[in-house]
Amino acid sequence: MKFVERSGAAPFGAHVIVQTASGQVDVHLGDARLLKQNNFALAEGNNVRVVGVTSAIGDSKVFLARLVQVGDNLIAVRSTTGIPYVPAGIRGKQISQAAARQQAGAR
Repeated sequence: MKFVERSGAAPFGAHVIVQTASGQVDVHLGDARLLKQNNFALAEGNNVRVVGVTSAIGDSKVFLARLVQVGDNLIAVRSTTGIPYVPAGIRGKQISQAAARQQAGAR
């Protein structure tokens, strides 16, 4: 697993490369400031659970994460309609752990 806070390629923002049974997957996590604001950290070797959808961006495929979980720490990075969340104070509001858990049940 490799975490990149600011990707220079679209979609811009935080990405993590996750090793799956079928190979490596590029996962877009949105704005890294949202992760920091929610004390969400990723490190090499973590087991990660990601809920989202694969999308073609240019010539490559990217998994657009909606929910990301490491251990008991769960964060929603996109709405159920696919709109990326932004950190509180920039625009809008951050989503709580409780709301993220409710979304996880609403897959």
